[in-house]
Amino acid sequence: MNLTLNAWWQTRDESAESCARRLSDMLARLALLHPVFAQWRQQGDSEEESQEPLCSMPPDHRELQNFVEANIMRDDADEPWPELGYSVSAWNEVDDSHGLSFHIRAGVRDGVDANSLFFQLGNVAPANSDLLNYDVLKDVLNAVCQAWDVDWGTIEPFDWERRLKDSSGHFCRPWGGWLTYLSPAYRGGIKMPIPEAITEPLSNGGMLIALTKEGFNESDPTQLATYDAVQKALRPLQG
Repeated sequence: MNLTLNAWWQTRDESAESCARRLSDMLARLALLHPVFAQWRQQGDSEEESQEPLCSMPPDHRELQNFVEANIMRDDADEPWPELGYSVSAWNEVDDSHGLSFHIRAGVRDGVDANSLFFQLGNVAPANSDLLNYDVLKDVLNAVCQAWDVDWGTIEPFDWERRLKDSSGHFCRPWGGWLTYLSPAYRGGIKMPIPEAITEPLSNGGMLIALTKEGFNESDPTQLATYDAVQKALRPLQG
């Protein structure tokens, strides 16, 4: 099972400096949670480019601002297109069992769930049980979501298909995962309580919802029933 962390937030007009501060905050928070978050490399088209350090650690937002500015979105004529924000990515250059990468679209000024963050966490295996477990991942999800002030986020299997769809065949947003993060605004809009799930209030007023503290099993009927209960609770937010 290949786990991913996904997060979304609405239109936000942010400068490269603001995005760099958020990126720096995220990297600093994550570095406290597990050694695999201690170093990052830029992603590039060649092996040489992919060995370029992303930044010093602990991170400095002024150093990261140059990186963000260099990754502004561009039009077909290769001219900067500020309304589309910035697109940044990195990987941690660690062995297969603990290899991580992320991609962030931030500063996008138009569109529902226009800004997003994707973390490739890897395949669950005994060799990475120190990382891909409830206790670590709930803090990872919280750190990422608070750093970027997201609306909602999940940790779930990459090819998870149990999400609800609307009449047009699109996934209803927000959806839940093994772990689900809701911002303070989104937390206030859902049906509570959710007795089947584990809910935890967060320091920023948001909420973490978990199907189980054990390893997620996408074929476990009890966990699937809990997932359906979480989806039902989220329906008031899905429009």
